[in-house]
Amino acid sequence: MANPSDAFWQSVTDAAETQAVRMSQYEQQYGESHAYRLANAYMQYPWVNPQLLVSLVLNDSDDMLPQVAEYAAARMAQAGVTPRDIAAEDDLAARTQEYVAGKYMQADASGNNLLSEYVTSLRTLED
Repeated sequence: MANPSDAFWQSVTDAAETQAVRMSQYEQQYGESHAYRLANAYMQYPWVNPQLLVSLVLNDSDDMLPQVAEYAAARMAQAGVTPRDIAAEDDLAARTQEYVAGKYMQADASGNNLLSEYVTSLRTLED
């Protein structure tokens, strides 16, 4: 059986390589005009969810933005929540997770306990 830490670091390496390939593909696929259109769309429709806005622009579906913006405005009015509110909650959750991980790493600078817990979680998933 392979060492669990080897498998973990191999998955980290694979993820880094995949990200590098993806970024290279994005550089070839999208250009300055996409960046200009993204900025324009965000300035015109800042209340539309950014993930949705980016998807529409990068898939060359800019012409759907007015209808999507109208629908998004109606749904926000019904829900009482804006994409900014959701982003603030996500940011707070990310900062909290970063803080907790930082405190954990201060207590276990070598990361041995963290790796041990990771291995335990893998064994639990296998059972």
